[in-house]
Amino acid sequence: MGEVFSIKKDSLIRNDFSKQSKAFTGSNMIFHQNSIYSFFGYGFFEERNAVIQFDFESKQWNKVIIDKDSYQPEVRRHSIHHKKGNQVYFLGGTNSNLYQSNNHLLDLMTFDFSDKKFSKIGTLKNDFTFFNNNQKNIIHLDDNRSLFFKKDIIYLVDFELLKYRFLQGVSQISDYHFKVVYKDTLYYLDIDQEYKFEIKNIALLDLLENFSEPYDLLEKVYVTQKTRRNILLLALIALFLFITIRLFNLRKFKNIQILKQDQYITFKDIIIPLTVEESEIIDFLMIKPTSQLNEIFELDVFNEYSDSYVKIYVPKVIDELKRKIENKSNDSDFKLKIAFGKNKFDKRIKEISLKGDIKIYNGWFLYIFNF
Repeated sequence: MGEVFSIKKDSLIRNDFSKQSKAFTGSNMIFHQNSIYSFFGYGFFEERNAVIQFDFESKQWNKVIIDKDSYQPEVRRHSIHHKKGNQVYFLGGTNSNLYQSNNHLLDLMTFDFSDKKFSKIGTLKNDFTFFNNNQKNIIHLDDNRSLFFKKDIIYLVDFELLKYRFLQGVSQISDYHFKVVYKDTLYYLDIDQEYKFEIKNIALLDLLENFSEPYDLLEKVYVTQKTRRNILLLALIALFLFITIRLFNLRKFKNIQILKQDQYITFKDIIIPLTVEESEIIDFLMIKPTSQLNEIFELDVFNEYSDSYVKIYVPKVIDELKRKIENKSNDSDFKLKIAFGKNKFDKRIKEISLKGDIKIYNGWFLYIFNF
């Protein structure tokens, strides 16, 4: 194969000027939009994964440049194909390596004529083997289904559902290459014991109703490269929108929420600087809004002081913190204050309370990704 001929009257006229390289053994010849394409094949002692197209003007075979982002299929020959619109499905095939003269491939992929890309769909089940199958043993039923004949088995593959069914014991149909479907009827050439040929036929509906139940075509379904890119693109768009919305809400959040930022209390344009000791007191009161005064004495920040000094010093620190907050309370929305009180069960125990809604703010990044 590889040469292109036309028929004139009772003669075959060769149309192409390409060399007879014999590089088309086991290739897939596909007609698409008034062009002939050849996929894969064997020639010059090796299998190929090239795609070539016949140019009717130059009468030459030219190599098709595959998109750089395309899946790279293994070299092969005798792959099975099914054409659907701008896509061609390729199923299995055979190649050779140092260890095996016939290495059977278990893959299902597509080639898209519109963007010149291969995409892997998945891996075939091990019991599903179409190798060294003559292209004449393939019958295209419709956009989604094809019949494949091999020995005494006929396979019906649905490329839309990725399922297959089979029918055994039909060697009288499968043994010969001469098969054709015409008006929902399969015609085939049969031979009897006296070596007499006879054209027989069977309605497709009668044939198909005897097939097995459907089985999964693939061991594991893969997400195609194109689908992965689309998912990644959608994820990036969603992330961008999410970050944009959260950043927009951050400004609003800072205007309605009193925040504790490191050693500062902030609200709108209000900024209250805190000492290390004041900051630790606020952190503790945010966890336990009403606390006994002696609990404040035990904070780590006061460990370096003596017990007697702490009892004098800490109330002064709290008074100063209370004064700082009260000085900013002119804003009616700034509802934060520190109050002293006594334990309701034991009036001798002094308590300190933090009243108001205040939240820890650790920067815009943690705000965005904190749910």
